[in-house]
Amino acid sequence: MRKASVVEWMLARVMTRANAASVIGDLEEARGKKGEMWFWRSLFSIWLSCGWRPTGGYLVAAAGGGAFLGYFESAFFSSMALHDWTAAQRAWGSSISLLSGLTAIVAGYCLIRFGVRDVVSRLALGYTVVGAVASTFWWRNEVVFAAVSIAAAIAIVSLLTRSGRRGFGVVAAVTALQILIWPILLTLSVTAESICRTRQPPSSHYLAFRTWLARDSCVRLAVGFIHS
Repeated sequence: MRKASVVEWMLARVMTRANAASVIGDLEEARGKKGEMWFWRSLFSIWLSCGWRPTGGYLVAAAGGGAFLGYFESAFFSSMALHDWTAAQRAWGSSISLLSGLTAIVAGYCLIRFGVRDVVSRLALGYTVVGAVASTFWWRNEVVFAAVSIAAAIAIVSLLTRSGRRGFGVVAAVTALQILIWPILLTLSVTAESICRTRQPPSSHYLAFRTWLARDSCVRLAVGFIHS
């Protein structure tokens, strides 16, 4: 691989490939006049200015992912002690609180990575807020009905445009990916721990943190691959 290709690949990690090629072309044109030191200093500055967003988004998702998910789940189950509930309400409320936590992870990453104007950021944030309200006031039928109606309206409106369909697909796909990989990662983590340390059971907090970190890494890769 040529040096220019390697440099372009490095920039393509923090911007689109087309933009990376354009930036490298501009730097190469001035490289002969301004020298090697200027070229690499400029390249590093550009990479740093563009790279803080994906890095910051990943850190927010990794650090806040477990906190968001744990908060929604604990808030729901704590409120069940204060209100009468049915089996259907328990199943529905726990599912919505789980989905709200997962979409919060997507929203946290995308808001930092792509900004508030990005359609995926807005959709993930919207579903997080709607889900949080629904899971918080799960015992009030009017709130549940309003939340379901708003969620359906968001989906319908987003499907009317091409960018909206793409954004809705990204949020749905990445949220579904988190649901699928969670038990897989947890099983692998427990298995690896049992092989390496057969006499000492792993800490539940340690397993949870490691699983969150691996899952959020998959979220970052999935969002970057699907929504660039």
